[in-house]
Amino acid sequence: MSTPISPKAGFTLTELLVSLAIFGLVSLAATSVLSLGKQIWSKAKTVPEHALFDAEIAALRKVVAGKVTSPTAKGGGFSGTQNGLAFQGLARLDDGSYEISSITVEFSHAETIIAANGQNSAKTTRLRHIRVGDVAFYGRKTGANSDDWAKGWVATDPAPKLIGINVETNKGAALVTFGLPR
Repeated sequence: MSTPISPKAGFTLTELLVSLAIFGLVSLAATSVLSLGKQIWSKAKTVPEHALFDAEIAALRKVVAGKVTSPTAKGGGFSGTQNGLAFQGLARLDDGSYEISSITVEFSHAETIIAANGQNSAKTTRLRHIRVGDVAFYGRKTGANSDDWAKGWVATDPAPKLIGINVETNKGAALVTFGLPR
């Protein structure tokens, strides 16, 4: 820069070009950092959705795996429709112990509701990341010669071996199967 007394006071062309180049590089770096941050944020935002879906499927598996057959029940004591399931199962109490409870699972496109009503407690759990489509049951019904898939199950038939649930995920439809304890 020239001195203010000089007739050529102000910045030289070289100084202006260098400062514009530095400003351009700083702007480019800032834009790149913001773009990278946006990409990382969008990836981090999609991971929990899938993780929550997996956690809710695991919770539903745990409830179904806790099915017990009541000694007074005729057949398997398990009933199921396209809208839900009903059976006797183990429910965990607040103190960590378990009790046999009446378990109902209600399916809808918006959420799945698990209700456990026992002698000492009543608990409701809402699963909001499992969007259920069709439900099918695999096993041998009373009077049938072989195992087959059915759209519904009555409590007087022996309990089915598998439950198949078509669920919608953010990656499309998927079939999830649950085995029932014998």
